[in-house]
Amino acid sequence: MGAPTRASFDAPADLKPHIRAKVVQIAYKGQFATHSNPDVLKTKDELRVLNKQLAIPCLSEAPTLGLQYTRLKRQAATHRRTYELLTRQYAMAKIEEAKEKITFQIIDRA
Repeated sequence: MGAPTRASFDAPADLKPHIRAKVVQIAYKGQFATHSNPDVLKTKDELRVLNKQLAIPCLSEAPTLGLQYTRLKRQAATHRRTYELLTRQYAMAKIEEAKEKITFQIIDRA
């Protein structure tokens, strides 16, 4: 397995210790610096970037995500076809209803 692929598989495992370290750094720096301190802000930005990287699915989840995508796409196509069929049937029913002559018979005159 090549280095980039292996790195992609191990990315979540490698990021978690870095994230914990950034959280500890922020807590430590918060003891002697304000929240607007450039160093604290820089560490918070780094933590935000690490969290975003952790949120991106890794290659090991790709088959599962692909399968889920295919199932959802198939389900959406089925719902779309069902909607089109029901819409056509509804329109045909309205046309048939309009074609029918409605006759009234007066039973009792006013």
